[in-house]
Amino acid sequence: METLLAFWRACGPLGGITLSLSGRSKRWIYGVLMAGAIWRLGQTVLALVQQTSVKIGIALARGLCSPFPGICSQAIWRTKGEPDMQGRVLATRFLLTQLATPLGR
Repeated sequence: METLLAFWRACGPLGGITLSLSGRSKRWIYGVLMAGAIWRLGQTVLALVQQTSVKIGIALARGLCSPFPGICSQAIWRTKGEPDMQGRVLATRFLLTQLATPLGR
């Protein structure tokens, strides 16, 4: 289990670097939906698969996809909000997310 977490954590920064090098995109929603779907599919397959090599590959893919939904979601909120209100909107969104976290566990 520790090996899988190590591979997953190693690919997280690679996903962030990939996203930053890709530049600005007009289709941020694809990053939220597709990377989120790949991440959740990987989680399901990870629970079902028994081979270690497949688990490592899935951990790498999940680590690579993990920064995409959050960063793309933030970009959507920043582009849709007024520049004067962005700080308040993002702070309120963060507060609501933190309040809802115990409900999902």
